Amino acid sequence: MNDTAIVTCFYTGLYGSKYGGRLGRESHYLHSLASLLKITNADFFIYCDPEQEAMLKECVEPLARSQVTIVPQSLEEFYMKDLFDQYKNFTEAESSQRCQE
Repeated sequence: MNDTAIVTCFYTGLYGSKYGGRLGRESHYLHSLASLLKITNADFFIYCDPEQEAMLKECVEPLARSQVTIVPQSLEEFYMKDLFDQYKNFTEAESSQRCQE
C-alpha cells in the first residue's frame, strides 16, 4: 500500500441519457487512464458502471504499475443522487456534453 491514493471514475455511454455526457469518448478516456496508470507510487480506486467492470479490468490490469481497485457502482447509487435530482434539468442533460454526477 502506498501513501497516495488516486480516486477516479470511468462512466461512458451516458450521452442521450438523463445524466448527459460526451458521445464516443470511451477510447479517449481509456488512453487517459492508461497514462495515469504509469504512476508507480500511488494506489488507484476506479469507480465504474457495473456493466463496464470486466472490460475495464481487461484494459487496466495489464498496464497498472501500482495497486488498482475497481469499484463497480451505478450512478443510481451515488450518495448525492437525491440532491442532484432536485436541481437537475433532465431535459437539458440529455443533450449535454457533461455529466454533473
